Amino acid sequence: MKIGRRLLLGAAASAIAAPFVRTSRAAEQVGVVLPLGFSIDFFDAMNAYSGGHYAREGIDAKVIGANTGVQMTQLVVSGRAVFGRGSPPDQVRAVAAKQPSPISIATICQGCNFRVFSLASKPVHEPKDFKGKTVGLITAASPTGIYLDVMLAQAGLGPDDVVRQVTGGTPGAFEILKQGRVDLFLSTLAVEVALKRAQAPVLVWNPDKYLPLPGQNYLAMPDTIAAKPDLVMRFLRAIKASAEEMIKGPMAPLVTRAAKDFEIPSAADLDGNVAFLETAISEMWLSEGRQNLLLNLPQRWEAGVNALHAAKLVQGVVDPAVLYTNKFIAEVMKS
Repeated sequence: MKIGRRLLLGAAASAIAAPFVRTSRAAEQVGVVLPLGFSIDFFDAMNAYSGGHYAREGIDAKVIGANTGVQMTQLVVSGRAVFGRGSPPDQVRAVAAKQPSPISIATICQGCNFRVFSLASKPVHEPKDFKGKTVGLITAASPTGIYLDVMLAQAGLGPDDVVRQVTGGTPGAFEILKQGRVDLFLSTLAVEVALKRAQAPVLVWNPDKYLPLPGQNYLAMPDTIAAKPDLVMRFLRAIKASAEEMIKGPMAPLVTRAAKDFEIPSAADLDGNVAFLETAISEMWLSEGRQNLLLNLPQRWEAGVNALHAAKLVQGVVDPAVLYTNKFIAEVMKS
């Protein structure tokens, strides 16, 4: 059992379900929270710890693996973590509802992190085919539910035209699909890579054109950004260094190193993890070009917010410009 799990078991009870924790050794203590445990999907944040990038910026990073994206947001909003890594749809809806919400300080995945899966023998090609079907989601509170609602709305369908079932965020969802318990499911690029490597008979497609928001971003509260600009800069320099180390490669030693610090669920499958991360870099991180690495792209934010408005999934008008800032990351990327 790793140190992070021991710290978890010894922690005081909280109204928020206790997440997994891993702490580094440096100067300023800072919580960095991930939305779904120590999944390989969020490796850049873990590599920033294991590669010493946080420490070199004077940051004593407590990396927290939350249970859901909602919990990630709660930890950041409550101040129990300073930075988070998450998916933008929940952020847009919170701002529209005038709830406290972090804003994006960098976009790690320009392209969509989610995919739609169905059996090759019973393919589901587009949202209009969802009617009357049972759809699997990562969790009941996952952004996959928002992507589903947007697709239903664009197909002229309503939320009640499908049945929803939780299928998790691992390749195990394919077994639920094969058993006929769902007709299709939404999951991540990591699951797509794993199923294709296993030559599973599955049809996969990207829902990005229906909800073209950035895929994943780094978040902080406006108060933090205003009060601690130097900390934001140092954090983003650490993330940039981690991302560039991963792009340069080789990837396998980085994954092996991080597996000593984090309980990565897929740690035993080194080749699979490397295959996923290399695919994530090409298909998500650099999908808008190397020159746009980590930048918040206004056109994607505007198009995504417009899609949520059109689907009536946000209450009130949201100016996309209030959801992000490039003030820090643009400066960091110059260095």
